[in-house]
Amino acid sequence: MEAEIFGDKQLDKLFDQLRDSQKRSIVISAFRKASQPMLTRIKANLIARTKAKSIGNLAKSLGYLPVSRLPILHLGARRFGNFKGFHSHLIESGTGQRYYTTQSGAVHVTGRVAGRYWFRTGVESTQKQTAEGFIGAAVDSFAKLIQRANAKRKT
Repeated sequence: MEAEIFGDKQLDKLFDQLRDSQKRSIVISAFRKASQPMLTRIKANLIARTKAKSIGNLAKSLGYLPVSRLPILHLGARRFGNFKGFHSHLIESGTGQRYYTTQSGAVHVTGRVAGRYWFRTGVESTQKQTAEGFIGAAVDSFAKLIQRANAKRKT
């Protein structure tokens, strides 16, 4: 299967000859570099739409997470280690009316969370810029891979 990533037949042919791990490395580093403006916009939207005084756990948890053995990079709230982005979906799309019932049958309404749509608008506003920046970032990443390979051959 031939991939058309760079738009240049020679580069695409050379890319197809690389090992899968090298291809994954190129694609993931290109995605990271190209989607940096998107991540910046998403964080800015989160702070502006929630009117937070400090950056908070959710904004700190926003970042990248590469998928094991696949050339895929997840962008969003991370939920492991010190990253506490467990509640990102609640702030993004909101909740319905929440309540609980006591043993006596009384219903206590606790309220609802209005959706802020900070993630969706950040992605939509920078999607074109990210797609355009991917090709340049992929070429840069490919050049770095070639430089590393040449440096290993010299030593």
